[in-house]
Amino acid sequence: MDAELRTVRANDITLAYRAWDPAEAPRVLLLHCRCADGADWTPIAERLASGPRPRRAYAPDLEGPRAKRLAGHLVHQTRPEEFLAVVEGFLAH
Repeated sequence: MDAELRTVRANDITLAYRAWDPAEAPRVLLLHCRCADGADWTPIAERLASGPRPRRAYAPDLEGPRAKRLAGHLVHQTRPEEFLAVVEGFLAH
């Protein structure tokens, strides 16, 4: 089952993402490839969240063909330093 799609504002960019509980567990950031979206991580994220050492898994929807349906919630960055600024802002949230 997919986690609910949420949004967060990080470094002046609205980022769509999914998160799997437990909220108090150490965090893991799962990044998809260009032709995918955060939902592709669902099977792995669910296992991370419910394993013997649970993790809070985050999977943002980055730009790509399947992310276009989330117009207005995409990360449109091309330079690595801009992308890293978005990820840092997201994790600080």
